[in-house]
Amino acid sequence: TAYRDYLQQRKQTVLGKIAQITGQVSATRQLQFAINGMVLQLTPAQAEKVKALSGVKSVEADRKLKLSSDTSPELSGATGVWAGATLAGTSALGEGTVVAIFDTGINTDHPSFAATGGDGYTHTNPLGSGNYLGDCAGSYPSLCNDKLIG
Repeated sequence: TAYRDYLQQRKQTVLGKIAQITGQVSATRQLQFAINGMVLQLTPAQAEKVKALSGVKSVEADRKLKLSSDTSPELSGATGVWAGATLAGTSALGEGTVVAIFDTGINTDHPSFAATGGDGYTHTNPLGSGNYLGDCAGSYPSLCNDKLIG
């Protein structure tokens, strides 16, 4: 937690500098784990000024991206895993593995995220049933289950 505190302090220092040049004193969202950053509403001119500040590595405009594929098992060569085949020398299909997804979001109603799959397999939450991370631990626990935990 000392490192997280350090990162938070760095963000606050940069946010203070941003407030001096833009008048904006708060971020609409703060990021910490995948990237130490923040989300701000800025004009293009303000963004250019922020980009020039010491301590700022990059400034990127939010933009909508088109999903380029929905066939990742085929593209990654993982069709066997999706078919339920274990790798040679293993007896598990990924039980206990926690995966973080940083992408376009998640459709919690999709059958891929059901606690019990179409094949009848019931997933076990590696944190214990009812224990969640991220949005599941906060605002949206009703959308989560023993497979979708965060």
